[in-house]
Amino acid sequence: MIKEGKLTLELQGMKHELGSGDALQFSGVTPHSYHNLTKDTASFFMLTFHTMKLLIMTNIIN
Repeated sequence: MIKEGKLTLELQGMKHELGSGDALQFSGVTPHSYHNLTKDTASFFMLTFHTMKLLIMTNIIN
């Protein structure tokens, strides 16, 4: 969720412009990046959820 400012979230090449109070949900395995394309400060809250299966797979890979 965007706390202040504007943030551009790119998901699989598609850009989503988010402002204060906006939120977006997506799978963490989806290619993504965050950009502040303004000169103003932007801040946001990030909540991640990992399933046990994913954590086990991560431990095996590492």
